[in-house]
Amino acid sequence: MKVIKHLVDSIRASANYNAEAESRPQCILWTDKDKLWENIINSLKEEMPELLIFGDYKPEKFQGPAIWLRVAMAGFIDGYSLPYGKVPLLYLPGISRQDIRAVEQCPD
Repeated sequence: MKVIKHLVDSIRASANYNAEAESRPQCILWTDKDKLWENIINSLKEEMPELLIFGDYKPEKFQGPAIWLRVAMAGFIDGYSLPYGKVPLLYLPGISRQDIRAVEQCPD
């Protein structure tokens, strides 16, 4: 099995939940403060159509600002539909988990 397949399986497994005790996750947030994964994102995109990228507006790359990501996840972007049964994966380059938790200090 290829390494990328293991990576994809591991990422998708992070959306597993106990339906008896929890609600289905709305999305997976993949923070990457140091942009260590940035070079492999295009390869992952080929394997994971549910992958959306936070950044400058580039709809052909399924990348955009926060409002664009929300609209894409809601299913209102032409040319993109979330694969049935998949949880959206939001890749957040340059953002750490601590940045998200400190929402009052987070840049727009």
